[in-house]
Amino acid sequence: MGRLEQKNKEGISIEKSSRIAPDGMLWVCCQCGKTTKDRFGGPSAMRGWDEACFLNARLFPESSLIRGEDGYVTEIKEEQSMDQ
Repeated sequence: MGRLEQKNKEGISIEKSSRIAPDGMLWVCCQCGKTTKDRFGGPSAMRGWDEACFLNARLFPESSLIRGEDGYVTEIKEEQSMDQ
């Protein structure tokens, strides 16, 4: 069985199973709005990134994220997820 391959708007291949977000992208928990470069958490993750965040995470361009005062993503300019 082959891997699913998706490409961003620049034509760069992004594997669905990627752990580390490519440059200019972030994993966003679509349930709570926390963000991270490493889907498994780690030092780049916002405090409280957990299994639920991992399961609800999708890749988005950093430029499309609108954050609230607390740093959480409150809105995404366009539905530009690279991980569907």
